[in-house]
Amino acid sequence: MVSKKAQLKFLAGLIIALVGAGVIFSVFFFDSQEKDDKEAELFCMSSLKLRANLVLQVGDAKITSAPLLCKTLDKKVTGEEEDIKEQLAYLMARCWKIFGEGTYEEILEADNLRNLFNIAQAGNDCFMCYSAQIDESDIDISKNEMFRYLVENEHRNMNTNYIDYFQDYGGPGNVVINDDIKGDHLYGVVFLSKNSDDKNLQWLADLASDEDIYGISNRATSSIIFDNINNIGKANCLVKDLG
Repeated sequence: MVSKKAQLKFLAGLIIALVGAGVIFSVFFFDSQEKDDKEAELFCMSSLKLRANLVLQVGDAKITSAPLLCKTLDKKVTGEEEDIKEQLAYLMARCWKIFGEGTYEEILEADNLRNLFNIAQAGNDCFMCYSAQIDESDIDISKNEMFRYLVENEHRNMNTNYIDYFQDYGGPGNVVINDDIKGDHLYGVVFLSKNSDDKNLQWLADLASDEDIYGISNRATSSIIFDNINNIGKANCLVKDLG
């Protein structure tokens, strides 16, 4: 348990950090519902960059002091199966870009902060960037087929295919398609944060298996997960609206 003095030192540092950024954040925060999805994405990216850079040292712990000002965006996905695969691939890539393309270290990690004040964990270290409603009835895409699309097709805005973009473009990363894609079903695109520096590769085998991918305790890199909305809800991932 961290001492009372360390807690007070943390609070003082947090106040100083937030005063520096709070005026800018407050203007956007209260006006966020008036902004379109692109602006919301850019705002989220800015808050994550600030969060990554504003880290306070409290004893042996490093605490991220800036708030996570991101919202889950709702998308309707329509068209033929190839169109749907392209739209979903792009949403996954967009979520990866928003969260720093694997360059941020444990950006959602909050265990040190919870331990500092002896607070129980309220959610997992994952955030749902998008909900994706398949707005067509006659759609049946297997998860293997969707993953193959990421391997074989080029990112629409980058000179590389989707899978290489996730794995190598920024920092190391992974992508998991955790469910088949059916018409008139609701899915989500989730950023699952790195939570360990463990070099043991067993966690990759767990990630590729049918185990609880959200519960893996030694994830050495961050991942993008495409999954049905029920699994995401059970995993207790963050789903947010700034309004």
